[in-house]
Amino acid sequence: MVMRRNRRGVALILVLSLLVLLGVAAAEVGSRARAEGQMLMALKSRAAARYAAESGVFLARTSIAQLVDSAPEATDRATAFRRLDSLNRSLRHQAIGNTLFDVAILDLNARIDLNLASQRTLRNFFHEFVPDDRAATVAAALKAEPIARFGELARVPGGDDALALAVAPYVTIWGDGIVNINTAPEAVLAGRLEMYARSMVILTFGGGTNEIQRDLIAIFGLGMPRSLR
Repeated sequence: MVMRRNRRGVALILVLSLLVLLGVAAAEVGSRARAEGQMLMALKSRAAARYAAESGVFLARTSIAQLVDSAPEATDRATAFRRLDSLNRSLRHQAIGNTLFDVAILDLNARIDLNLASQRTLRNFFHEFVPDDRAATVAAALKAEPIARFGELARVPGGDDALALAVAPYVTIWGDGIVNINTAPEAVLAGRLEMYARSMVILTFGGGTNEIQRDLIAIFGLGMPRSLR
């Protein structure tokens, strides 16, 4: 009788152990199935994002080509990119299937490059937003150590998050150092105004007038006496 009870106890333990093993196996199978399902969803989302990005690039290139073609004259092309704001508004909330994306076109030549602009240009530009001594500190820091990401502007001497946020629409770190004066906003032009003014003075002095040029040629080229004025 005792042996029969022991057998029943052993069988019960074996059954319970088997149920536990089956439960663990079922849980493992369910976990792997969920992981595979999440992986498939991630791959699907990645593919959709890639197609949306490629479509956005194609749409941006097409829109820019149409913008340039709409201005056949050279004088019109010089100011064509002033209409980028309205063009960007028309490119918002584009859809490919169930995927939505926005397209943003930026004219980097309408911005000041923080790494390529001269220290004087940077100082004049930042002076539009902060006092002159602080603007000079930021400009000197940027020329001493260029930044690799725009967010680093908030950590340079004299900079902070408020300044970085204020200048964000007017600066870049991916430009070529050339500013398009036909499309640049006033804040950007103010940063280069002094440089342009100095260039104009140098060019005016270098070019001179016809009367001065004649005197210089007569004195130094032909050895004639200086004229009295």
